Amino acid sequence: MSQIDLSERQRQVLATVVAHYVVSGSPVGSRTISKARPDHLSPASIRNTMADLEEMGYLAQPHTSAGRVPTDLGYRFYVDSLMSQRPPGKDDLETMRHVLLASENDQGIDEILSRSVKLLAGLSSQVGVVLAPRFSHAVLKRLEFLRISEDRVLALFISQTGMVDHRIVPMKESLSEAELTAVNNLVNENFAGLTLPEIRSRVLQMMRQEKALYDRLLARAMEMSSHYLDQREEGADELLVDGTFNVVGEPDFADVEQMKRLFKAFEDKNRLVELLNACLQQNKPQVIIGKECLDPGFEDLTIISSPYRYRERPVGALAVIGPRRMDYERLITLVDSFSRFLTESLARRTRMTGSEQAEHQKNGTEDTCDP
Repeated sequence: MSQIDLSERQRQVLATVVAHYVVSGSPVGSRTISKARPDHLSPASIRNTMADLEEMGYLAQPHTSAGRVPTDLGYRFYVDSLMSQRPPGKDDLETMRHVLLASENDQGIDEILSRSVKLLAGLSSQVGVVLAPRFSHAVLKRLEFLRISEDRVLALFISQTGMVDHRIVPMKESLSEAELTAVNNLVNENFAGLTLPEIRSRVLQMMRQEKALYDRLLARAMEMSSHYLDQREEGADELLVDGTFNVVGEPDFADVEQMKRLFKAFEDKNRLVELLNACLQQNKPQVIIGKECLDPGFEDLTIISSPYRYRERPVGALAVIGPRRMDYERLITLVDSFSRFLTESLARRTRMTGSEQAEHQKNGTEDTCDP
């Protein structure tokens, strides 16, 4: 159903119904609205306005004797035309800044995103979701193996678009600096300009060739590249979800069938990935309300999502998911602010040079991945 332009009174009544319903979870009656209005409009006049809004599809009446509740269309009009966005409080901003800055010195993007999804769920009191960056289509600019101990090197993958991935790779035998430089040259001569799947195919092809059997350095180059690819595939793009039980106690999901749909929706990771991928080209938070999702499993939910970026290019997305009855004013700005903090955190993290990354790994951090 398309939106219909509303009169000023209708807009005010709809805004009041949404605000009260978000807080109380109970249908809102005309007397409640009358008390909340400064002009003390009579309950009878308000009932007429609410009846008009119901007829237009913005409100619904669950029971004959009950007040009204917003419909998906009512929430949509509220979000697009009535809502005043409320910036996150100082405590929330400070928490985001502290947690994301602390993450920079830990374990790269994996750790940053793990902290992020837990924090997002905690601050929103909803379900937090974070889509990790895609790396499978990154085109290699350079792959460096940097020594961090006698039997380990840091594999530093740099893509042509500036994305960075680093992993700890074991060495079966120690190599001199000159030999390690030769290995790096061999790797980049053979793999530069290829994607990860193409590199994997080339490695397997070269390892079958007789030359790799008698060329010791080439054999080491293929072996170390294979170890890197194995670890990169183990840490493949993933969806992080936290805080499911934040919404379990909500009255919106008191019905058993609604609860079943809720858990089924969160189990459908592929669908969640599709929904978050859809927001990657957007410049502001996207809000999908109820049946707008066109998926029966999500018809009781609202999804507020926003991309995060690396070098001004979207590389992943984050979202809060909860009942349609949520605090839109706060949560939309929370998601927007969180994506900006995460973008800044990645930018600061990935300014580290290759030698700094290796030195950081010597201090005890392993198995990391930066976008």
